[in-house]
Amino acid sequence: MAKKGNLIMYVSTKPTIYLIDGLNLVRSFLYEFARTEEEVTADFLDFLADISQDEHYAMHQYEVIFDGSFRPVGPLYRGGVHISFSEEDSADQIIYERADYLSQSGQRVIAVTDDRILQESLKKLGVKTLFCRKFYNGLKTFDK
Repeated sequence: MAKKGNLIMYVSTKPTIYLIDGLNLVRSFLYEFARTEEEVTADFLDFLADISQDEHYAMHQYEVIFDGSFRPVGPLYRGGVHISFSEEDSADQIIYERADYLSQSGQRVIAVTDDRILQESLKKLGVKTLFCRKFYNGLKTFDK
């Protein structure tokens, strides 16, 4: 967490790979906006693609992993955003394995999930985690 003026940022000020549990994040906003999962997903991915081009966030990579098989969500590569599907595995398993690999490779990685069991497992590996809302609100800090 860094401070920028009086605002608190939850995104890193150093180049970081964010592993985002896509379905977890999208579903955390469904009831707030009373829209379909597909609409919220499209809006979030567009927002993240725009943010990834912003000077404050362009140094980061964003990997959004959705549970299940492929479904149309638009381009799978959008600026600094890569979208994938877990297929027969769970998104949690892929996030855990990817975070472990990246961390052992010396990469700075943060997992974005509301799954407390996954968060605890990642913390044991020394991987930082963020709840979906904190991540999203941290990105909104620099909104124009």
